Amino acid sequence: MKIDKTTSLRMRGIGILLICLHNLLHLDSGVLECEFEFTQERVGALFTGLREGLGACVEACFSFWGWYGVSVFLFLSGYGLVCKYELGKHPLRPWGYLRNHYKKLLLLLVPAYLFFVLNYLPKGIISPSDIIGQLTLTLNLYDARAITPGVYWYFGVTMQLYIVYLLFHYKRSDRLLLILTALSIVIGVYFAYAEHLSEIHYQLRHNFPLWLSVFTLGIWTARHGSTRFIRLIDSHWVASLLVLLSLWLLSSVWTPLWVLSPLFVVAVILLLVRHCHFRSLTWIGSVSAGVFVCHPILRMFALKGFDMGMNLLFVCVVYIALSLLAGWLYMRLIERIR
Repeated sequence: MKIDKTTSLRMRGIGILLICLHNLLHLDSGVLECEFEFTQERVGALFTGLREGLGACVEACFSFWGWYGVSVFLFLSGYGLVCKYELGKHPLRPWGYLRNHYKKLLLLLVPAYLFFVLNYLPKGIISPSDIIGQLTLTLNLYDARAITPGVYWYFGVTMQLYIVYLLFHYKRSDRLLLILTALSIVIGVYFAYAEHLSEIHYQLRHNFPLWLSVFTLGIWTARHGSTRFIRLIDSHWVASLLVLLSLWLLSSVWTPLWVLSPLFVVAVILLLVRHCHFRSLTWIGSVSAGVFVCHPILRMFALKGFDMGMNLLFVCVVYIALSLLAGWLYMRLIERIR
């Protein structure tokens, strides 16, 4: 199952819409996500929200499930690395590889992060050490709670996964891939049951160990996407989509399968965009990086709209539209800086 550029962009389009709406609505909703910890109380709040009116139902859905958009980007990162460095003609020189990926992440981060530094540093919300940690993409490692805005934890974990690929996966055997994936899942299941509210679990969920499985799924798909099993799933995509969708919804609310839920949602979105041609998602995906760094700024104003009693759906539509516009302008700025 080859993921071409159009399919990748459409997956990114869905992923960024999920992330944007989640990061807004979970701050206004009584329903919280099971992204960094899994509790039955949050699952119960979801079911309560789904029984209420349309606005509350939409809010509950994106608040609880929207975080799965992150999984899409990590999957595509793993897929893209294999296509570029193993299947393509780009040589991987370790220091050049690390330097280039770090520079790309930093260039994307800095202009938007400057807004938060100027706004929060005088108020003491961000400290100089936090700024150093964020700019070196190491803050996740020792104080994930200090990341401001919180959504920027993604930069640190992405850099970690680039390093993991270089050390353990680049032109290495699939056996090592499966071992590390299994280890990640086992650790995730243990903490989901035994220490789901512990600080260690919180830190692990902000670093590569508990995001490794969806990243390695991308690596495996790039290497083995043409296997008979994958072709069978793709050829019977409607039935496959229904099964995978059911598995995702079940795993998202059931502790034993919770750590596998990102794998199911990626498969659902991949099948959906391969066989349902949502053309507008292609453009949205092309500006998704800019939308990601800009939407926390626009979220601040959207939350004020909620405080003023504005209609939830109206605020969401305006917020998404402005986030897309800001993302497009931001990417034009980045292109000029390059």
